[in-house]
Formats: sequence, C-alpha cells, structure tokens
Amino acid sequence: MSKDITTRIAPDGLRYTSKRTGSPFGSSCSPSTRSCFYCGVHRAADQRKTFRFGNRQEVICDPPCESNPARKKSA
Repeated sequence: MSKDITTRIAPDGLRYTSKRTGSPFGSSCSPSTRSCFYCGVHRAADQRKTFRFGNRQEVICDPPCESNPARKKSA
C-alpha cells in the first residue's frame, strides 16, 4: 500500500516548491559526458565510443560494459 503524503499550502497559495536549477549530475560533470546506450552510465569522452544505430550516432562504453551485446559475443 502507498503511504499517505501530507502537504501544506504555503501562505502564497503554492503547495510545492520549485525545483533547483541545473543538472542532477552536479557541476563535476562537463558537457562532454554522455550516457552509454546500453548501461546508462555517464562516461567522459576518453571512455566511450560511438556506433551507428539506425540513423543516429549512439554512445557506448569503451571498453565494452557488461550490458553490451558485443562483450557477450567475445566471451
């Protein structure tokens, strides 16, 4: 069962506060990080490579991560 969540209406009439601005990854990540197509882990440019999937360039881990089908073929 779900918990009953109680909220309070602020004096200005708002129930919720605004989200914080910025990335959830913090300031330590630069724009050069992207997530792996297979495992979703963010990697720097020197730890990833691209491959073509349909009409798009996708980013994958290099060396291949556990989720990469190419790693399973070579094992």
